[in-house]
Amino acid sequence: MTLATGLCTLVATVAISGGLSCACFAAPVRSGTPSSKACSRVFTVAASSIGRSMMVSSTGAVSGVVRDFLDLVSQRSGCVFNYVIVPRSRAFVMLETGTVDIVPSVNRTEQRDHFGKFFHLYDNRPMLISLKGRLPSMLGLAQLINGPTTIGIVRGYDYGPAYTALLSDPHMRRRVTVVRGPNMGARMLAAGRMDAVLMAPSAFVDAAEQAGIVDKILVIPVEGLPFASAGMYLVQRDQDVTDLAKVQAAINFLVDRGEYSRLLAKYYAKPRWALGNLKSTPSVTLYGPQTPPLTH
Repeated sequence: MTLATGLCTLVATVAISGGLSCACFAAPVRSGTPSSKACSRVFTVAASSIGRSMMVSSTGAVSGVVRDFLDLVSQRSGCVFNYVIVPRSRAFVMLETGTVDIVPSVNRTEQRDHFGKFFHLYDNRPMLISLKGRLPSMLGLAQLINGPTTIGIVRGYDYGPAYTALLSDPHMRRRVTVVRGPNMGARMLAAGRMDAVLMAPSAFVDAAEQAGIVDKILVIPVEGLPFASAGMYLVQRDQDVTDLAKVQAAINFLVDRGEYSRLLAKYYAKPRWALGNLKSTPSVTLYGPQTPPLTH
């Protein structure tokens, strides 16, 4: 472990610039028999604060669902992961340029499929996050488009074609405010500057707590906005075929055993509305540019 950690730090220092890297391993949990041979190199993970899925401390320490899960993948595969702290929008640029190996906690899109292999870990959908008494308990797409509801969306989040079509509708655009992050959305919601924030509730929990509105939240499904495939993207390099196979096998094993679902339930046990947007999947599928197109 000392040798692997030292190697991770050395490689990350030489190969990564412009980001803050943190230690490769926390105290890991044993999960099955690890591979007898470690991966050929260290994998870099783009880490950003995304609710409890990824939490980044002021010192650059990464924790949460993704960190715990990749620690288990490390134990199973022998591969080492180093975390590079970047803004969420930059993580997607790094995926496109191939300057990072893994972008976790992300929805699958056709555009992103051009740049990496996608591991399907769970399903995710956006919902209207409002204050109790402000909106009805359910809305349809037509009601949302043609009604007076004002919403905020967080820059960098993409929940698929139906979500994109909603935001581009000319009747909707004038009532949409783009915010930099969930915290700004929560503050504006609390101040009455919008009726709701349209995003995954699980990614909004910490922002609601900081704004002091977590007990006032009403989560509203939008009929017509489907679940999107969510998981992580891995940049595939020619020299990484064997390593990628090890990572894939480890993820398959752990997801089939329910580890990702267990971690979601652990981190999002409270408040009760936090998991309204998530649906776990019993097995993981690897998608890429040569696989069937997205279906919604």
